[in-house]
Amino acid sequence: MRTLRKYSIEILYILLAVAFVYAIPLALRLTGASDFLGASPVGYYTLFVPAFALISVLWYTLARRGRYIFAVASMTVILLGQGLLLYREPQYSYDTDLYFCLLVGVIVTLMEGGMCVIAVCVTAFINACRRWSADRKKRLEKESTMDTIQRITSFTVDHDKLTPGIYISRVDGDVTTYDLRTRKPNGGEFMDTRTAHSVEHMFATYVRNSAIADSVLYFGPMGCRTGFYLLVRDASHETVLAVVKDTLAKILAHEGEVFGASRIECGNYLDLDLADAKRECAAYLDVLNQKEEWSFCYE
Repeated sequence: MRTLRKYSIEILYILLAVAFVYAIPLALRLTGASDFLGASPVGYYTLFVPAFALISVLWYTLARRGRYIFAVASMTVILLGQGLLLYREPQYSYDTDLYFCLLVGVIVTLMEGGMCVIAVCVTAFINACRRWSADRKKRLEKESTMDTIQRITSFTVDHDKLTPGIYISRVDGDVTTYDLRTRKPNGGEFMDTRTAHSVEHMFATYVRNSAIADSVLYFGPMGCRTGFYLLVRDASHETVLAVVKDTLAKILAHEGEVFGASRIECGNYLDLDLADAKRECAAYLDVLNQKEEWSFCYE
């Protein structure tokens, strides 16, 4: 008990320092400020900062009693820890961390009495802020890199203004990508996979047996399930529109099974239904017939 009483102030310093360095990241996380500052990983708060504060307090406690050899040993431990951190995490700046270690050592050694805990808390907070700043800088650099990536053409279209119809999505040389939009984007009603799959089988087969068969490069559903893409080479827009309408009509008149509805021909042949395909194609054909002429441009 005498020993505890003798070192009660030092123990209090340690407890307060640990509480402070734990309280900072916890408070930041609870308030959401860590997201703004770009807080460091949890491991940094739960291991390195408390250890840093404890060693700093121990250093001061021993150094002010004249046992400077222990202060030097403590600094050695800090530097070895920094070296290990550098070895395991090469992206960290060893030089900057070394300067902060030295700064803490100088401040803590010069402070006296009850000011020790303030010195530890302030320096620990400064070091934590530096970490947050470094992480935030890395995050901003990463976001800046992402900004240099160009968005694909379809992402530049305002889908809130887009309505069912036929549009030119993009032109690459002699290849035109048509947007066959069968449903309103973000309208709440999307094609199920069976409908999209069935339309793909039927439309792709008929369009590749049409007047522009040699010009068709691809037909397939959009990932958002609101339409299809048709890639055509060397064909006028009016010709493509006429073929699309004719293909839809042929699907509506089709009798029998869905094209390619066998295990050998399709990887998910059970997910096909002619009635679903006809329902989607009928609704889309009605949309295309509502206008005598289409501008093919997104409005």
